[in-house]
Amino acid sequence: MMTEAQLHISYILAQKYYQKKLTTKEVRSLAAKEGISENSQSNYFCSAYRHLINGTEFNGQLSAYIWEYYLAQIFTEFNVDTKRNALKCFLLAIEYYEAKNKSNAVKLREIFARYSSKI
Repeated sequence: MMTEAQLHISYILAQKYYQKKLTTKEVRSLAAKEGISENSQSNYFCSAYRHLINGTEFNGQLSAYIWEYYLAQIFTEFNVDTKRNALKCFLLAIEYYEAKNKSNAVKLREIFARYSSKI
């Protein structure tokens, strides 16, 4: 499991990548220096961030801890439209997870309900 410091760094790197301030290679290198898996996790977090900001479907599986952290950051930094996009993406990811695994994502749905009530 990632530490909170690593999770925060992954978020910042994903944000900078999305803003075109870092290349994929730079993200991988900086992530590796922080103990974040160079090839898989750093790219995965960049993709998750992009989908959250754009409100598009993300078919990856992140832990509830990671989803909540990213949502908390987005809800602190962005306007209501971006918050809605993030919730749309998150709900699509929950539905994808439930369909694929044929089980309820109770913890994820709790997080979704909590953040939905904030807008």
